[in-house]
Amino acid sequence: MARFNDIRSQLGGENAPPWYVVHRGQHILALCLQKDKNPKIDFDSVEVWVGTEPGVADWGEKFAHDKATIPVYVADHEGDDYSCQGLYNVISRQPTQQELAAARAQTVHDLSRIVFLQRATLTEFVYKWR
Repeated sequence: MARFNDIRSQLGGENAPPWYVVHRGQHILALCLQKDKNPKIDFDSVEVWVGTEPGVADWGEKFAHDKATIPVYVADHEGDDYSCQGLYNVISRQPTQQELAAARAQTVHDLSRIVFLQRATLTEFVYKWR
């Protein structure tokens, strides 16, 4: 269990928003997600719900096209400790209108998109970081 700042520091991420993306420059190092804002993150196939705030939507768009295998850390709520959920790859698919509408109905925040992730194998992680 670790705090967001500890994870960011260990991975060499920048102290810059958005606060759910650990990044160095334009390179995404990890995601730190909260279950109360991303309720579909406890599965092998994960949905990352991206808000519409300036900067957040831009990083969501960048992340949706990222080919890296990255660790995903999860906390129940803001301010809670994060634990590593595993390594994930982005699935290149757009949400249906029904999926986006269903996600919007479950959150108080407006959503710009859903990014779908699939659990990666350790082999994929090692290969992509060579």
